[in-house]
Amino acid sequence: MGDARSPWNAFLEAPGHLDVIVTATSAREAFLGPAFFAALQGQAPLVIDLAVPRDTDAQAAAAVGAQLCDIDCLKAEAEHNRRAREAEIAEGRVIVDEALEALRRRVF
Repeated sequence: MGDARSPWNAFLEAPGHLDVIVTATSAREAFLGPAFFAALQGQAPLVIDLAVPRDTDAQAAAAVGAQLCDIDCLKAEAEHNRRAREAEIAEGRVIVDEALEALRRRVF
């Protein structure tokens, strides 16, 4: 990640105010840790961590009240939404079947 004077390290040491952080690197270990989260100013951000392994230390994020959404979180949300869509499909089929039956009674 460069020397101590690199822009990257400067950002990690003094991130300032952030509303949302999106990260997706190939780092081998989390680099958004306790020091990073302690240096944040303002309200705790939403952290969307798409990296595997995670770029974010979950305990450090939780300690400052940051909401962390990682790949596992996104996968769970996608599964929840898929199930909801399947339920809506079943309800839609009932409506269509009822409409078809009503049409058959009128026509035949």
